[in-house]
Amino acid sequence: MALFSDILLTVDFDRTITAPDSTIPERNLEAIRYFMDNGGTFTMNTGRSVPMSMRNIFGVIPTNAPLLLYNGSAAYDEKTGTMTRFAPL
Repeated sequence: MALFSDILLTVDFDRTITAPDSTIPERNLEAIRYFMDNGGTFTMNTGRSVPMSMRNIFGVIPTNAPLLLYNGSAAYDEKTGTMTRFAPL
């Protein structure tokens, strides 16, 4: 069993994973890779829409679970480009 198996970690995008200047510190990316390399499941959550997330999250932040978008009302699999769950608020 891996160190972080059976653990899902989700982190807010704006001002949590990003620095005050909206950049993503390399140290944060290294921590995410370490977590995933040791069996953890990681995703981002944000109030942003799919188009807004495409500019900042897709392909930039490593994830291995669907992104939680629209303030948690949608789960989006960036690898397949599909909405896996959607609950209108």
